[in-house]
Amino acid sequence: MSKKILIVDDDEDLLEIMVERLRMRGMTVVSASTAIEAFTLIEQQTFDVMIIDFMLPEIDGLQAIKMIREKQPGMRIILQTAYATIEKESEALALGAWDVVEKPADFDRLTQLIKQ
Repeated sequence: MSKKILIVDDDEDLLEIMVERLRMRGMTVVSASTAIEAFTLIEQQTFDVMIIDFMLPEIDGLQAIKMIREKQPGMRIILQTAYATIEKESEALALGAWDVVEKPADFDRLTQLIKQ
């Protein structure tokens, strides 16, 4: 069964590439460019995995993880960042992120995390 993925990133070019690459790997992919847009989608649909950027306008990835955990506690969340630090990774994992990956995405690793 195909995994249903929500990707949240405000970089439209990267978002388009990620959607295309994951669809090529047989996944159903929906995208959002803000956390607020993602919240609306989560209320309307169920996702197996969400990949969310750390740096987003209005609500950053860590704040979004907290809020999403309340609505869909079973959804796996992967935080994606170009600014990885041990502190940020620890905080994301403590808030309920499944994993933290660095940008640019390693699609083999990302696919492996999604399919786990």
